[in-house]
Amino acid sequence: MDSISSKESLDLERKESLERRHRRRSTLRQVTGFAGPGIVRKVPKQRDTRLGWLIAFSTLALGVAGGLGYAIYHFATASNPCSSLSSSSEYDILLCERVSARATCDFDISQCSTGCAMGFEQDEFLCPRSCDCALEGAIETDVTFNPNNIQTVLENYRQTEDNSYGLLIGANRMLKPLWDRYNVSGRYRVPYVYASNLNNETRQLVREAISSFLGFSCIDFYPWNGEADFIEFIQKGHGCKSFVGRIGGRQLIELGPECRYKGMIVHEIMHALGFWHEQSRPDRDNYVTMQLENVDEEYHRNFLKRTIPLEPTIDLEYDVNSIMHSDGYLFSKTGYPTIVYKHTSSAVVAHRTELSEKDIEKLNRLYSCTNNLQVYTGIEDNDHWSDWSPWLPCSSSCGEGQSIRTRECLDEADRVVYRSRCAGEYHEVRSCERPSCLEGLWGSWSTCSVSCGGGVKHRSDLA
Repeated sequence: MDSISSKESLDLERKESLERRHRRRSTLRQVTGFAGPGIVRKVPKQRDTRLGWLIAFSTLALGVAGGLGYAIYHFATASNPCSSLSSSSEYDILLCERVSARATCDFDISQCSTGCAMGFEQDEFLCPRSCDCALEGAIETDVTFNPNNIQTVLENYRQTEDNSYGLLIGANRMLKPLWDRYNVSGRYRVPYVYASNLNNETRQLVREAISSFLGFSCIDFYPWNGEADFIEFIQKGHGCKSFVGRIGGRQLIELGPECRYKGMIVHEIMHALGFWHEQSRPDRDNYVTMQLENVDEEYHRNFLKRTIPLEPTIDLEYDVNSIMHSDGYLFSKTGYPTIVYKHTSSAVVAHRTELSEKDIEKLNRLYSCTNNLQVYTGIEDNDHWSDWSPWLPCSSSCGEGQSIRTRECLDEADRVVYRSRCAGEYHEVRSCERPSCLEGLWGSWSTCSVSCGGGVKHRSDLA
């Protein structure tokens, strides 16, 4: 066979070289992509599309949830009476706190087979929660009852056989004890104390409320000094609540966070002294009209008339200006009035500032204060102060608090008389301090001093 010339051999090598280069470039196109002469780029790794969809969906869900949360918050804030509450109505306060807590009265009482004189068991917002009859709770928003006084309340609202609320035949006495146990020279002393959880602002309001009775009655409020029966002002629950009359022992007047008006506290003190709401008087229909079509049936019991007209105040004319009269929108489910003036059909306006003239007259008749008012404007020469009482226990169980001591104004025969007859203050207050509320408590552990390996943590005594 003839040998291949040098030129042919060179051409063959070039051809094979070009074919190899072509094959290599074809392979590169398939594997990495070709981006023009002399430029090769890597194709990005294919992402898992499922992960992308998951991230997108999560982002959308969070956005929707956030928007919904804001909408709910905005709605709750906009519709929450607490955000701009200027009313002193007990029911407005109840609604305010119910809305703030986003509580709803959704128990269906139609499933209950029998009715209850004092309504069904209630939650803290006076919403029925079961078909069991209530043994404690409140009626008319702020009149408290429990097993100790429920019989008294039932007797005052006793129902006759024909389901009407007329006079209680045969009743010949008051069915609520008054604060007449501590009688000094014809004046009645009501011991009171502040609960440790009552803040200074509310204590000041209580002091102002108590001052409303000075000089107008024969009732004297003074700091508790171990008496068996006494009133305790306490921050508790929702709204403002009080028992009617003296129930014996420790008797609470509950002042919720929104109970921030002096007149509201005067209203609760009047309950404690023995007064019911003015609109529950047996003769109320001559002056006001109840529009129960605007009230849920479960709350109709809050509009009953009392059946006992034997109080010595009953011969005084009905007082729509009384501090004991409820607001015209009490328990309204429609936004329309539930108590209206009989002759104008407009909603009754509650007065929660000061005792009316008739309130004072009723109080003095109830306690027979006519001859024992002792309203003095000057200082009597022969009157003098008694010795100071011992300092009462610190108001706080731990940390900083206050202690108080008192003295009485005495006449020349050392009889207790009205305090305004003596110059100066009848009480002194001093600061007191108990062991720190934080003593013995530790703070949280710090993070480790190193990110890996051995390290240390520390915490501090909070005291």
